[in-house]
Amino acid sequence: MNSTLNWTPGDAAAEQVGRAIRFVGSLLTKAASVFSRNDADERGLVELGSLSERELNDIGLTRWDVLDAYDAPTPSDATKIILAHRAVRQVTRRFA
Repeated sequence: MNSTLNWTPGDAAAEQVGRAIRFVGSLLTKAASVFSRNDADERGLVELGSLSERELNDIGLTRWDVLDAYDAPTPSDATKIILAHRAVRQVTRRFA
């Protein structure tokens, strides 16, 4: 009888168990990374909301950019919205 508790290197069942454990570990790591990134994006959005009009202007944003980003479904979408508003403003200034 071959048990996974008494395995020797090269045992196929033990190798499958090891691969499964590594796969589950990588899934948990990716999930934690997504949650961590969303937390960081949300903290950044809150910090942008606390800036004054002058500070926002210094980094090329307006209060409306930040308010528009608050309506995004996820914090990462909010980041994309802010960057898009800023890019459009930079292009229009260049051609004005």
